[in-house]
Amino acid sequence: MTSNWTHSTGCLLVLSLMAALLLADVACSPKAPSVNGDAEPATGPDSAANWPYFRGPSCGGPAVNSGDVPSPLNLEHHKVFDVELPAGGASSPIIWGNRIYLTGEGGQVLAFDRTTGKPLWSAILEIPVPASVPATEGQENEWPEMDGDGSAGTAAPTPVTDGKFIYAFFGNGVLSCFDSSGKQVWAKRLVTGGPKNAYGYAASPLLYGDLVIQVIDRGCFDDKASFIIAVRAKDGTEAWRTLRPVGSCWATPLIVHIADGDVLVTTAPPLVIAYVPKTGRQLWQAKGSQNDELSISPVPCGEGMVAVAASRGLTAFKVAGKGDVTDSGGIWTSVRPPRIASPACGGGQCYLLDNETLTCVNASTGKKKWELDLEGDFWASPVLAKNRIYAINTAGVLFVASADGKKLDEVKLGDSVRASPAILDGRIYVRTAHRLLCVGRP
Repeated sequence: MTSNWTHSTGCLLVLSLMAALLLADVACSPKAPSVNGDAEPATGPDSAANWPYFRGPSCGGPAVNSGDVPSPLNLEHHKVFDVELPAGGASSPIIWGNRIYLTGEGGQVLAFDRTTGKPLWSAILEIPVPASVPATEGQENEWPEMDGDGSAGTAAPTPVTDGKFIYAFFGNGVLSCFDSSGKQVWAKRLVTGGPKNAYGYAASPLLYGDLVIQVIDRGCFDDKASFIIAVRAKDGTEAWRTLRPVGSCWATPLIVHIADGDVLVTTAPPLVIAYVPKTGRQLWQAKGSQNDELSISPVPCGEGMVAVAASRGLTAFKVAGKGDVTDSGGIWTSVRPPRIASPACGGGQCYLLDNETLTCVNASTGKKKWELDLEGDFWASPVLAKNRIYAINTAGVLFVASADGKKLDEVKLGDSVRASPAILDGRIYVRTAHRLLCVGRP
């Protein structure tokens, strides 16, 4: 996957199409080596050689171990496999070793052979996942199916893996753990009743040491419905829970490692809030986006910096801080942030997709460097590999652009796309509406 909630004396109506199937979602390990000095791989040193969660091991869109993807890219000549999926969903593929993992509607976790695309196993969440669309906030025991109108469905959050276990959050409010053979280890219901937002849940879980962290942003900023929770990875027992004075959002938090310690950065209207990931204690907050359809996730944009959607546009904040850092923590404010697709930052630049336009800004100053006109609506977040930007629109057209703003390739994948791609060892892995597709090196 990857959109906000509206407030007026509480809440207004949500206006846009689906929010944040993509988002977001990064998880970082406290002691893994840093990538570009920004953020760290989520599951330890081996994660840099894999793709353990949405947005890749760099936490901001760059593919660390991308290999050499063919250019120009031709679907006919470079298709490695094309496999029909047994269940729909908007979660993005994750990869560890020779395994690809996805989630599917109805509480399914799916495993595929990375070389051939052959299905290896499918598992179903033991806690049932109802499949009906909620009409209003607070509607009990009904959950959204993914549909053409923008509902996130029950399989929008992207899972995370450490190679031994797969941790998945579903749209019925259940966080779960499966082992690499498909056996369910535990499942924990984090919320009951309806999701209290227009589209369902889409924020992905984070793996942090021995904790799995999940944000639940829903309802309105003043109704005390939103919270962030950490459970123990071994058994799902609760480690800490912190209420959040924010409204509905579909963005995945980001964990960044700095000299002063690890920082968990979250965003939801109307605040950007940072926590200590080990305990859930709040470190700082700043005025955030007033846009009521917030789905873009925080991304690292430089040493000790994170870019988020804030009140004046895309804003870079210092990760280190205390108290209210609205004025003191901001480094730069740039163009209006994208609506659904999260930015990608790497090589000293940030790339944003919105309104059929790919925009590049300087990651240190926020100054716009160039714009490139593309076609279509973008829900999938872009990925960077070998000084190229890979972006897929909802119609399933893959665009490849150079770091200096030139369009290199335009490839029709033949199916609609909401999920963000993974790039590893010269191959691009894409979850389309109905298929798992791999193109690139044979």
